[in-house]
Amino acid sequence: MNIEGTSSGPRYVCQATQLTPSTKPLKEWSFPHFVEDYTSRNEELGTIAAGLFKMLYRTVAESGLGFGSAMRWVYDKFQSLRGRTGYPFRKGLLPVNGPTPTVKLNLQPGDLVRVKSHPEILETVNVHLGNRGMSFHAELVSHCGKTTRVKTRVTKLVDEKTGHLVTLKNPCIVLEGVKCSGRHVRPLFCPKNCDPYWREIWLDKLDAQDNCPANAQADAHQTV
Repeated sequence: MNIEGTSSGPRYVCQATQLTPSTKPLKEWSFPHFVEDYTSRNEELGTIAAGLFKMLYRTVAESGLGFGSAMRWVYDKFQSLRGRTGYPFRKGLLPVNGPTPTVKLNLQPGDLVRVKSHPEILETVNVHLGNRGMSFHAELVSHCGKTTRVKTRVTKLVDEKTGHLVTLKNPCIVLEGVKCSGRHVRPLFCPKNCDPYWREIWLDKLDAQDNCPANAQADAHQTV
């Protein structure tokens, strides 16, 4: 996520803030870490094979050879037969420098929500999948359409790059039971297992009684 907010005060130090200076980038197609993932029992062999196939499939589909649309169509059809989500690596529908929409639902911990569909969310992000400083990414696609509850509402966090406490201009929502699995990131199988952040416009607030969208007042407008 690209942090959009204000920061001041002391710098905080923890494992997360020291991760970048203490490590070096891992190449996308570096196979030794797949062996380590398997031998350490962090990942099963089938999961690793599926992840490699998906990464190779995406590389070919987006290579510009002219059959990317057909490959995405095949992927969608195959996944629909399995009852799974479609091709997760799609671009947003809004221009890069144009406004992106926002909705104020004032979601609070315990509120019941449903994640919007992937096509609906793509209508709220630019071609780089950005919405007011936050990126929607492929790891979130598998959660589209699911119903869960709000775990917490984040308004402040420590920027891992600078160590400063940041006050966010727009709140981030964390959902119960939703984790970043590392199945679609590059390199594959990121071990952080972190809580991804959501914009309120990517969620529908539900009425706990009938599981239908609540008639909460939503202040919808355009903002950069």
